[in-house]
Amino acid sequence: MKKRLRFFITTLNSGGAEKVLINLLNWLDPEKYDICLLTVCGGKNEGKIPDYVNYRSILKNRRLSKFLQIILLKLPERIFASLFLNGEYDYEIAYLEGKPTSYILHKKTKAKKIAFIHCDLSVNKINNSFYRDPSKCLRAYRQFDTVCFVSADALKGFEKAIGVLDNSKVVHNVIDYSAVKKGSRQKIDKDYTSKGLRLITVGRLSKEKNYSALISVVSELSSEYDLELWIIGDGDQRENLEKIKKETHSDNVHLLGYSENPYPYVKKADLYVCSSEFEGYNTAVLESVIIGTPVLTTDCAGMSELLDEGKYGLIVENSRNGLKEGIRFFAENPSKLSEYKNNVSEFSPEHLPFESEYSELFC
Repeated sequence: MKKRLRFFITTLNSGGAEKVLINLLNWLDPEKYDICLLTVCGGKNEGKIPDYVNYRSILKNRRLSKFLQIILLKLPERIFASLFLNGEYDYEIAYLEGKPTSYILHKKTKAKKIAFIHCDLSVNKINNSFYRDPSKCLRAYRQFDTVCFVSADALKGFEKAIGVLDNSKVVHNVIDYSAVKKGSRQKIDKDYTSKGLRLITVGRLSKEKNYSALISVVSELSSEYDLELWIIGDGDQRENLEKIKKETHSDNVHLLGYSENPYPYVKKADLYVCSSEFEGYNTAVLESVIIGTPVLTTDCAGMSELLDEGKYGLIVENSRNGLKEGIRFFAENPSKLSEYKNNVSEFSPEHLPFESEYSELFC
């Protein structure tokens, strides 16, 4: 008999959690599971939901959805759960911190309840707006059957900031290895104009990604080295980043916007740069490794696991200076870049641990 799974996430916009949820839905076997996905409102990833998933968005009118979403998310948790989380399932899965977790928690059901945590809560204080103190947060998560952390560092961060759970489990993000490889082979017209170090980063243009510091660092180093940076993604920091680019006269920095398939862009680069202030398990970093592009990253959650303790890239101090010295290191040491390229070329699907982890989760 098929297991009935219901996933709940607020939106399907272009964030990391939304993207890896789509990967998970595509990986799950419809012969084993009846799958439902519920969102408050949709987003860019709606078109990627597989046909066998029963998808429902509470708000369908895009023009009104932002306003109505604010109202809906102010409803008391029990009222929201009784109005919109109807039906019975074997598993109720809150795929994001905050509201989805609160609503699933308040759903009266015999289903097993699972909560996902995608970030390091010792750095990202997102849960502070939902719980008045760590003890309340800890009490809430202890009521779930399983709390899934996307990296060992994310779990350690929770224990440091909130407390220790006896229902925790590390479950890594699902990566479609074949799709990433195939996507990277797509031909694109865009090419780097620089013959020097070609840099790229992919992600939502949001504050925590720290692209403002990355642009400034590249601008400063451009007086010493031949560099070019591509930034793939969109978000609320776009206008601010354009302003910084103009103020620093960074003609070698290109904000290319959102792309359904960023992989061929990553393949053209010499080095993928993650400048984030905090992460949980950065899927874009792992995708870069799969494609064959080495990584330079700030030291944040999940990076040691992703890069096999530095085999596939360099982890630097999580600071502006750390970024600067990391880029300088690769600009001055092309032989080290070649060494990392050789290492990432050896990466294979066997290095991805998620298959057994999810099989155990929904057993």
